[in-house]
Amino acid sequence: MPDGLTHVDLDNMTIETEHPEKFDQNEPIYIYEIDSETIQKDRLEYLSDGKQVVAHVDELKFDARKELLAGEVLRYYRLIGNENREGVQNDIKSKMKLK
Repeated sequence: MPDGLTHVDLDNMTIETEHPEKFDQNEPIYIYEIDSETIQKDRLEYLSDGKQVVAHVDELKFDARKELLAGEVLRYYRLIGNENREGVQNDIKSKMKLK
């Protein structure tokens, strides 16, 4: 995925990135599978939209890693820019620690 923030909308099946023009369909991407049962319950938090996140953990151990080409996700998701979501992007940035 291109540099910058990326938001995956599971309800609308879209991927929104700050730089959609830099999306390279031939670039490998990785999907990491993590068993939530192996995470301490006090480290699991739920967002208002029902999504589960892990907080205050230095490292996560994954159970499996899948590699595929970025273009393969476009079979399921539509790629869009962020021109209509400035407020949401700012909200995401304010909740994240960016390095």
